[in-house]
Amino acid sequence: MRPCVEACREARLDEVFFTMWGDDGGFCDFDSAFAGLAYAAELSFAGEASEKALNSKMKALFDGSIYDEITAVSEIERASPAYVLWDDPLMLMFLAGAKFRDMDEKKKFFADALGICEGISSRLSKSDGKGSAGDIRLARALVQAVAAKINLADAIITGYLKKDRKALGKSLPLIADYGLKLKGFTSAFRTMWLRNNKPFGLETMQIRLAGQEARLKELSIRLGEYVSGKTDSIPELEEMRKVKGKTYVHGYRGISHGTSIT
Repeated sequence: MRPCVEACREARLDEVFFTMWGDDGGFCDFDSAFAGLAYAAELSFAGEASEKALNSKMKALFDGSIYDEITAVSEIERASPAYVLWDDPLMLMFLAGAKFRDMDEKKKFFADALGICEGISSRLSKSDGKGSAGDIRLARALVQAVAAKINLADAIITGYLKKDRKALGKSLPLIADYGLKLKGFTSAFRTMWLRNNKPFGLETMQIRLAGQEARLKELSIRLGEYVSGKTDSIPELEEMRKVKGKTYVHGYRGISHGTSIT
């Protein structure tokens, strides 16, 4: 945005406008864009956009919103939150791929993503959640759900690769923890959606999130059978060994079910 505004100022344009586009369910909290628009406006009219000025003006204009809280929350994008949430809890096509890259290519998606979540949670721990430029309560719920899903996936992938039934047994409470965090996010999302939109379209997200809950129940059953010795393997996780993350990942449809594996 900055080079765009600076170029427009240099060209002495009288008018500039910015657009937002919604796809794949249009599920983002569009009001959070006010932070970026405030930045663009400050840069346009003042030539510079200091955090101090933006915090002061946004607090006054948007019912107490804090600019640097919103920008802190935006760091969650580096943890691929949509891919983490949509990833099938049992097949783990996205997260297993990330885990294999971490192991084979010395990358750090899991560690970095959890660090990002921890940093945002710390930044928001004292937030009163006020303001109309983005829903901080929804943001907090999203960060908690993403962190819980990553912790769960890490325990499952690591335990299954080692065939460590005891370790996998200890991961069962993580399913309940993620389920609880997911319910918190689902509730916060519904509140945000109905505040900002007509109800049409909410069903898309509720179907997706309810699907996650159903698959979590299946994961709990299947892990319990494996841990108890009732079954010798979990076929979906065996495929994880073969595929090693070489999957087609594109939006909800690419990782919410197994028919997209290439």
